[in-house]
Amino acid sequence: MKRKTYYIVAALIFFASLLFSYRNRLYYSLKGDYYLEPKSKIRLKVRPKVTQIEYSSDLYLESDEKVLLKLEGRDTWHENCGWTYKNMGDIGYRYSITERVIKKYDSNTDNGIIVATGHKGATIDGDGIIVPLKGKRKYSVTEDHDYSITITNLSDKPVAFRAIVADR
Repeated sequence: MKRKTYYIVAALIFFASLLFSYRNRLYYSLKGDYYLEPKSKIRLKVRPKVTQIEYSSDLYLESDEKVLLKLEGRDTWHENCGWTYKNMGDIGYRYSITERVIKKYDSNTDNGIIVATGHKGATIDGDGIIVPLKGKRKYSVTEDHDYSITITNLSDKPVAFRAIVADR
């Protein structure tokens, strides 16, 4: 009987230590957030509802702490910064990976303005963009086919953030 009790206590201690070592991952996954170690990746599926007449897909990123993420999976990224109340137009940034150009755009004007290299937002790197994230960001990720987005943690510490793809 003592041997059986010993095994039960040993198993409980093992599971308690396992739970304690993964407490951050469990906490953030229960909140609906992602928890990534340095250089770790997650893959999000984008499945636009192309059977609808009007469809769109948006990627929402949010973090309370300062994190550095790399987004891959598209040739062009569109960051929506808000609306201008003067003419009710959409404003934001367009990151072209193939052309290596960042443009600030306003939907009320035809041409975008090329942003200087000192831009404080996302930067183009390799086949994606590097996003310094603290707070909220919204990217339009609409395509006419299914694909996936890869998010990599470039910070030197584990990070927690929320990432949601909304297909409408």
